[in-house]
Amino acid sequence: MARRFYFYRAGLELAAKGVDMELRDDSLVDMKFMVSDSGFTDRYFYKQIQKGNLPPPKKYGRSSRWEYKDYKCWKQSCGQTMKSAA
Repeated sequence: MARRFYFYRAGLELAAKGVDMELRDDSLVDMKFMVSDSGFTDRYFYKQIQKGNLPPPKKYGRSSRWEYKDYKCWKQSCGQTMKSAA
């Protein structure tokens, strides 16, 4: 598991830097990726978890990870909410 996790992490760092890479739905993303991809702060994401809009992270030791499909679903619903508010 640790080796596979390392490869996910290395791939996400490349994706966060703008390198064209396909993330699978079962890929694990961390807060750093979500903040850089969305432009929101980590505090905002934790408030979304409290409100029930984003599922809580999976814990691996001290680190927190979300499945990419959960983040992608949240991002799509957030975009539709922002469009309807405009």
